[in-house]
Amino acid sequence: MHFQVVFLFFFFLFQNNLLAAEITNNFEGKWAGIEVMGCDPKTAERVRNIIPINEGELFSSANSDKHKKWCNVIRAEFEYHKIECGFIGYDGGKFYYDVEFINKNNPHLFRKIPKSEKNTVKINNELLELYKNFDKLFWSKISSGVFPLENFDKGYLDFDDLELHALSEPLSTLAKSNNQNLLDVIEYSDDTELRALAARLLSWSQSPKVIEYIIDKDLLNDPDKFVRNDLTRSLSIYFEHLAEDIFDDTVLKKGVSAFCKQAALPSHTDRDKALWSLDTIIRKNPSVINIIDQNCMATLNEIAEASILPNVGGTAKDILKNIDIKKYEKDFNFQKI
Repeated sequence: MHFQVVFLFFFFLFQNNLLAAEITNNFEGKWAGIEVMGCDPKTAERVRNIIPINEGELFSSANSDKHKKWCNVIRAEFEYHKIECGFIGYDGGKFYYDVEFINKNNPHLFRKIPKSEKNTVKINNELLELYKNFDKLFWSKISSGVFPLENFDKGYLDFDDLELHALSEPLSTLAKSNNQNLLDVIEYSDDTELRALAARLLSWSQSPKVIEYIIDKDLLNDPDKFVRNDLTRSLSIYFEHLAEDIFDDTVLKKGVSAFCKQAALPSHTDRDKALWSLDTIIRKNPSVINIIDQNCMATLNEIAEASILPNVGGTAKDILKNIDIKKYEKDFNFQKI
């Protein structure tokens, strides 16, 4: 039985336009709609008719038991499908009920953690202790209603808050010198939480070379969605904030292929991060539209048509629009020649 509470605050940890509420408290706001993915439009409409909410009605996470019952009603009607439900929170107190239809007959095969003497590998202790101090400080500020703004002016994750800023540089120094240690943890560790933390720490590592290693080793295809979430976010930092000419066509092609594959997974967090990363690559490297294949275009079109979320369906529409514009410009310039 699956019912997920999905807040962008949790999953895109340092993004700036996030839900302003204490992490440990009940979340309240208003319903903004019902996201239904993985099924045809007729089924999606039926699901929306089953769930008894209207846009603008009050939302409270304290009612999660009732929200779970709605999912059970959907599962009962569509008993031959695997269905997962949850809710997604945005800034301004907007909440969406999320329903995912998952194809039982064609399950996605995630990578298996290889059996190795490295299965018990740990994160460098000095780096780990420094991150714990950072994490404790960060969440204490969030709980106090202070929401630090992130920046990447020095090529790694940093903050406008002076106390967090003071920890960011030593974090980056240690993360950079322990790149291979972090990659080993992500690739081999049996500890899911440790793999996710190592993926998060790559945001400070200042090493774009990790991108090709991660993609070649298929590490983005981790069996745990939280690891995939943190890993994709760290990679998107490199693609967005480093100079365009630092990546050659091979790395860009591998990145586009990996994120297209991730965008097709039946999970909001995968879809959201993959689309964000694809959009980033395309905006900074317009030439990559030439390597987006038909499977990826089909995924983008499907998401654009089905999703009502601004950072999912909206982002897919933006990507398709940019692809169309660039192709038009290319054809126009060719005609002029």
